[in-house]
Amino acid sequence: MFNYDVVIHDTRYSAPVARQVVMTEDETVEIIAMRVLAESTHHRGVEVFQFGARIIGVGSVAHPRRMKTLLDAANLGPLVRSEADPKNA
Repeated sequence: MFNYDVVIHDTRYSAPVARQVVMTEDETVEIIAMRVLAESTHHRGVEVFQFGARIIGVGSVAHPRRMKTLLDAANLGPLVRSEADPKNA
């Protein structure tokens, strides 16, 4: 099993939203990132980190120079947890 930190750049919040994801296969990281990006029209970008290292960025953060580590993401401000949006269910 693999633990990942997912950072979501959401237009509704001034700071990125963080989630933790546990997956059984390493190959599914890109699929999970794309699914999280597609969860809401408010999601502009999704980054996936493991052990503080950035693995992938999709959407608006797809370019690798945006953020390199989870520490860089934490420096943007406090991370908030998003509530489920019933309009996107």
